[in-house]
Amino acid sequence: MPSGPLGDPATRAALAFYSKDTGRLVFSDVTPLLDRLKTKDVIVSKPAPGAPYGFLRKIKSMRKDGSTLTLETEQAKFSEAITLLGPATVSGRSARPAVAPVT
Repeated sequence: MPSGPLGDPATRAALAFYSKDTGRLVFSDVTPLLDRLKTKDVIVSKPAPGAPYGFLRKIKSMRKDGSTLTLETEQAKFSEAITLLGPATVSGRSARPAVAPVT
């Protein structure tokens, strides 16, 4: 799965709903990035219209219904993102597969 500091515009635009209370994310379209997600992946968001404060979440379950993707997530630890990305990615020099920036 791709990693890096920012998500792609198509995935950002597909975020239709995010609840910081329940961790549910609903995407109105399954983008290539979303299609590669798996349970236990850590996803990262910068602030966006659907998530004005961004998020750092770990996927507990996924459900596709036609072109809609619903993710049930839990709060991920910052250390999980750092561990999965590695120090070079955090400084912006390289990216390793493990964490998906979705928005």
